[in-house]
Amino acid sequence: MKKKCNSCGKEKELNKDNFEPRKDSKDGFINKCKDCRNADRRKLYKKSENSRVWSNEENLVLIKYYPIISGKEISEKYLPNRTVRQINEHASKILKLKKEIYSNSWKMEEIDYLENNYKNSNISLEEMSNFLNKNKPAIVARANSLGMIRDNSIWCKREIELLDKYYPCMSNEDLKNIYLTEKTIHQIVSYANKHNIFKDKNYLKGMYKERRTNLYNKLSSDELKELRLTKPQIIVNNILDELNIKFENEKPFKFYEVDNYLIDSKLIIEVQGDYFHYNPKFLFNEKHKSKALRKDKAKNTFFINKYNINILYLWEDDLKNNKDLCKKLIINYIDNYGILENYHSFNYSLVNNNLILLDNLYAINY
Repeated sequence: MKKKCNSCGKEKELNKDNFEPRKDSKDGFINKCKDCRNADRRKLYKKSENSRVWSNEENLVLIKYYPIISGKEISEKYLPNRTVRQINEHASKILKLKKEIYSNSWKMEEIDYLENNYKNSNISLEEMSNFLNKNKPAIVARANSLGMIRDNSIWCKREIELLDKYYPCMSNEDLKNIYLTEKTIHQIVSYANKHNIFKDKNYLKGMYKERRTNLYNKLSSDELKELRLTKPQIIVNNILDELNIKFENEKPFKFYEVDNYLIDSKLIIEVQGDYFHYNPKFLFNEKHKSKALRKDKAKNTFFINKYNINILYLWEDDLKNNKDLCKKLIINYIDNYGILENYHSFNYSLVNNNLILLDNLYAINY
């Protein structure tokens, strides 16, 4: 069913998309189509030739100040050629600006003071806080909303005195939060380094010890063991997991702890670092070699005599470069109930997936 518009004369489908509803008409719709009615509305609200367009400068003033001060104050101080009604309507309807919840807590005189003094780093935030009777975060937040940036690169005499007094014996974070609230940690450290102000060694030792203690107190015994694992130990753990072998890291035995205790077979695997345990395949400084070898030999002798266990030693170089050899050696070690021709991985090679004992063995005396 179609209906003819009384204004434009066009016939259009009789529905809500083309005609506005009207209860007292015969067909339930008005006689003028929506397009014609919208055109009439546009003519009705056409701007006057005498109306003045809002400039970009005026818009920026509204964006900056409308959320925090009244339209009356904006009209009196910044936009004298605009009425309060024009300001409020343009800001709310055109620019879609909204008043801040706490905008009334700031007066125009306080905004003026902030604009005149905030950028001056010689006036501290503490002084501004006392003058305005507002806390420092409120001052910084208001300044940020007004687009003001404070020059924190300049250090006043009082700040330098505080830095000299507290930097050597206080953490950078505490120093910033308590005494130098206007500076960033980066600025504090840079200025201290530039002017040869250093941390006290005793303070650093105490700080590191406290941090380490706090960390260890938060961790469980299993997490502490995992924290101490080296990369070669992690490789061995992954091999054991892959073989579905139950094990325990850092298992204590009276005088010693072992790297991997195999729970079901009751055997032991030690992970030997090439440098600290002196892999004979490499040449190292001989200064501490004899002391390290004595400790390893004493540990080996203890487990043979006390528990009748021959320890399998997997060396760092083999774990990193010949993982399959180490995996095969673990399988043979368990299958043979802990009995091997040699217990050091560097004395084996892997040929066609078979372990071959080298002709020229490396001697390490344990």
